Amino acid sequence: MADGRPAQGQGTTLLIFLLKLSGGAGRNAVLYANILAGAGHRVTLVCGTTQGQGLEEGLDPAVTFRCMRAPRSLRSILPLAGVLRRTSPSHALVIGPTNMAGFRAAAVLVGFRGDVLWRISNSPLGLLASYPRWERALKKPVLAWDLRNASRLIALNSAMATELRTVWQVPDDRITLIPNGVALPQGTDRRPEPEDPPVILCVGRLQPQKDHDTLLRAFALLAKRRRCRLRLAGDGPLWSDLEALATRLGIADRVEFLGHVSDTGALYRQARVTVLSSRFEGFGLVLIEALAHGCPVVSTDCPSGPADVIDSPEVGFLARVGDPEDLAEKIEAALDRHFDPTRLLSRAEHFSLDRLHQRVSALFLEKCVFQ
Repeated sequence: MADGRPAQGQGTTLLIFLLKLSGGAGRNAVLYANILAGAGHRVTLVCGTTQGQGLEEGLDPAVTFRCMRAPRSLRSILPLAGVLRRTSPSHALVIGPTNMAGFRAAAVLVGFRGDVLWRISNSPLGLLASYPRWERALKKPVLAWDLRNASRLIALNSAMATELRTVWQVPDDRITLIPNGVALPQGTDRRPEPEDPPVILCVGRLQPQKDHDTLLRAFALLAKRRRCRLRLAGDGPLWSDLEALATRLGIADRVEFLGHVSDTGALYRQARVTVLSSRFEGFGLVLIEALAHGCPVVSTDCPSGPADVIDSPEVGFLARVGDPEDLAEKIEAALDRHFDPTRLLSRAEHFSLDRLHQRVSALFLEKCVFQ
């Protein structure tokens, strides 16, 4: 082509960037890199830090990996500019709503003029609401400019796509809906009988977004009227605060803090219900993982994502955000209901890795991406 970009089907040179190769964003960065490398694109995955989780070990050998050892956005700018200069990608894919600032600064330094695709992994409104008011006022116009000027935005759910259109005024033809994908368990991972007394499971970092405070208060209400246990899988800055809250609520002997768990499959299979109590989400990947292992789910109806997954009472229930009484009621309803395992798996299959592969590959075959 006249502008030096590859024609459709010939593959392209792509740089994928996120600051922290960890958690759900890191796993999805690896998935995208592998899918696109497998489709013949020349892919470089760049991060500031791996946080010791080893996700890069799952990369396809065809993917070039660069860890800049720069754990903060400002420190990442110069190293990232160097990678952009050396690789000269025609396209860049930024993962996560907080990583665009560092990428944009590096792109300005080297005069990058390629297409910028931005995968928005959390509701922008929800993310802004998590900041103090003064910081929110500073970040909102910058975020709005970035959203309106990206070549393409990847939304994880329909509510997020609607927010991008109606709140941020992003044209519909620059929004692509690509839900998360998960590996479905094989026959050897079939679900055993859940433990007794029933286990309520929560998987997620112990940070304000996940609102474990509301979950603990809901569990305290539930524990007054029935036998049950709560397991929290994940680490984070609020660990000691949440342990102290469990003690004050009188439930410390029925709550297990497991820390980071690399393989959560066994936890899902042992639990009676998995709960997500977040104030906001990009998607809620743990809901799909739980369903794939035959475990029904309860989630807050937060912006955005859970309502796309929990589409009927046959797979779980939605509760009001920040409402311990309603969350306790929905968890109890899930404990009392018989769920058809085939219906749970069928819902999970809509978000399988095969579906993700098809959706990501289709995006990079769209004519508008390569014009």
